[in-house]
Amino acid sequence: MYQHGGVDIRVLKDILGHENLGTTEIYTHLSSEQIRKAAEDNPLSRVKVKPTSAERQKSPKAKG
Repeated sequence: MYQHGGVDIRVLKDILGHENLGTTEIYTHLSSEQIRKAAEDNPLSRVKVKPTSAERQKSPKAKG
């Protein structure tokens, strides 16, 4: 989101008439905190990846 007003950068791109999102990015400045928060808020950040069979074979089995 654009830092001044919470506007999605894609919407801002259309409003400004830019054909390329990269052009819009030149005029927007995000803080490290905003980038961190956006990454944490992304639903994909909570997806757990299942280990591959090769990774499972390398991992020591827990005894219980």
